[in-house]
Amino acid sequence: MKNKIIICLILCISFFNETFSQIYYNNQQGLKRSSLLKIEKNKVEYEKDTFVLGGVALHPSQTSVFAMAGIVKKYGLYLKLKTNLNFNSSYAGEGDAYYAASSRYFDGNTYSGRLALTGGALLRISKPFILYGGLGYGNRWVNWETISGDRYRITDISYNGLEAEAGLMYKYKKLFFTGGISTLSFQYMELNIGVGYKLNLKNKTIKK
Repeated sequence: MKNKIIICLILCISFFNETFSQIYYNNQQGLKRSSLLKIEKNKVEYEKDTFVLGGVALHPSQTSVFAMAGIVKKYGLYLKLKTNLNFNSSYAGEGDAYYAASSRYFDGNTYSGRLALTGGALLRISKPFILYGGLGYGNRWVNWETISGDRYRITDISYNGLEAEAGLMYKYKKLFFTGGISTLSFQYMELNIGVGYKLNLKNKTIKK
């Protein structure tokens, strides 16, 4: 009789052990599935945007225009060209402003030019907001005109070299708005603002 009771107790313990093990396993699997569903639910899918932008680069002494094109999903790339549309950079002599004023006679006419090509990366930090930053080459020159009609390059306010920029873009439906700053050789800074449009580049099926 005693042996039968012991055997029954062992069988009962084994049954409950298996039952609770199965319940624990099912609960763990349920938690894993729930976690995966939450991850999938919280995962944000971004659409790929190809865009073109136009805008102005503002400096107290000069205003330039720029064109920018890029493609972005979560990450992306862009290319940007900036100019003030004055491509006649020829000059007969050069020197700083103090030397020019003491050695030349000027008629008061000033000519300046701006040209920069940059490219860089795009990072979408949320559906409407995109950060951008890039590097490239830039040039900004200033010429003063003498009374004889020659142009004299003013070297202390003319720069060329590394162009760096950073800014933020905002997407509203198919429109893009951007604002940022750029610097040429860390001596000449501009405020860049612009607006653009998303291009529709989906492939169209041709029915035969």
